[in-house]
Amino acid sequence: MGDLQPLSEFNHAKSNQISDTSEPSNERRIEQAPLLLDDGEAVAVWDLFGFNWRLVAAAAGVLNAGLVTTEFYIQPTGYLIAFAVAALYWRFGRLNAESATRRNPRISYSLIATAQMITVLAIMTSLTYIATSINLPLMDASLLAWDRALGFDFLIYLDYVNDHPRFLAVLAFAYTSITWQILGIIIVLPLAGHYRRTGEAICAFALALIVTTCISVLVPAIGVYGELGLTASDFPTFQPQGYYDTLRDAPLAAAANWHLSNDGKCYACPRSKYQPSSVRTFTRIAPASLVVLCSDDEAT
Repeated sequence: MGDLQPLSEFNHAKSNQISDTSEPSNERRIEQAPLLLDDGEAVAVWDLFGFNWRLVAAAAGVLNAGLVTTEFYIQPTGYLIAFAVAALYWRFGRLNAESATRRNPRISYSLIATAQMITVLAIMTSLTYIATSINLPLMDASLLAWDRALGFDFLIYLDYVNDHPRFLAVLAFAYTSITWQILGIIIVLPLAGHYRRTGEAICAFALALIVTTCISVLVPAIGVYGELGLTASDFPTFQPQGYYDTLRDAPLAAAANWHLSNDGKCYACPRSKYQPSSVRTFTRIAPASLVVLCSDDEAT
């Protein structure tokens, strides 16, 4: 028989064995995030950005399924530009994160956040058009009735806006500020070191678009202007472009008759003719901002 080992020594050896076996798993977890920095938040939030990519991939899968099961056909030019720009941002972000000499999470997360936002906009905007093609009965009349039951009278608000053009300017600025808010999320927040808030904001943005798309399928509507029989003379101080765009696009999407090619195929495409303005904005801003961020990276 071997020598008996004291219980205290056995427990000590066992605890060392457990700690030795746990260390590789922790190392493997850290190695999954290339941001091997002293900044603990930068490493911990890498998984959140990974979740965002999985969310985008799921939405892309639904988009592909919609293309297979409907008459829509994608004209690839707009998508190739958007995805190429997003891939460029992602690649430079990864290179910065993995660099041993120039690693800077403020730069890498800003680049990767931009890549995620461009991808989310391209996929989700297109998915809303396919969702419209389900073509359930419009709910404008019901929504108007519910508004009135809650005490909201659209005509009162319309008259107020017509009578107060300065207030209209404030509303218009607030409505169009979404582009600046998105730029703040993907550039200002990570440059300020708020990596987790950046990832959470992109995740919330994507989830909100998904929920909104589902609601638009179940409760489709174009706008109350037509339901009330309003004309342009009823709102001379502004132009409801969102309503006009929906009025133009929704019937086309419902009929799966977006853009006919010479061979008779139907095309649903991010607009050059139908490209979402948000995607156009980002594909224009992207190259310039990439140069600025990379220049900043070189300086650091």
